[in-house]
Amino acid sequence: MEELKGEMERSKRLAKYDLDDMTRVNRSLRGELETIAEEKEAIEEELEIKCEEFDALNEDVERFAETFASQHGELQNLETQVKKLQIENEKLRSASADRKKRIGELESQVDVKQAVGSELGKLWDELNRLKGASSPEPGHRKSLQRSHDSSDSEEMSSEGEEISSEEESEEEN
Repeated sequence: MEELKGEMERSKRLAKYDLDDMTRVNRSLRGELETIAEEKEAIEEELEIKCEEFDALNEDVERFAETFASQHGELQNLETQVKKLQIENEKLRSASADRKKRIGELESQVDVKQAVGSELGKLWDELNRLKGASSPEPGHRKSLQRSHDSSDSEEMSSEGEEISSEEESEEEN
């Protein structure tokens, strides 16, 4: 029994040493484990912050994409409007040029008519002067008028011819 008692005491001591070693190892590991747990919590908090930032950036990207799409649509509409306005502007410029050309033509016609009117006025004055002056034989005056009217009508344009024929009818009356 003594032997057993001695062995028990030795086993108790060895168990106590083993227990002390285990306690020391446990304390050491507990410190490391607490440090690792603190690091893990810090990393998780940082990860959570980064996830929130990532979500915010994703929302910004989605808004940017929506804004870009709407602005692109608006741009296409505006480009279409610009093209239509350019075509309309070109038509208006062409119409304006045509009208300016027509105005120039009409002004030249007015100038011609004024010149014809001036010539007619001179002829009427001459005719009145001839009527007022000594009147030669009545048949001679008609032949003078006809020869004078025919030479003047050759110089006039087609519009002038209409006026000249009106003069002849008035002279004959």
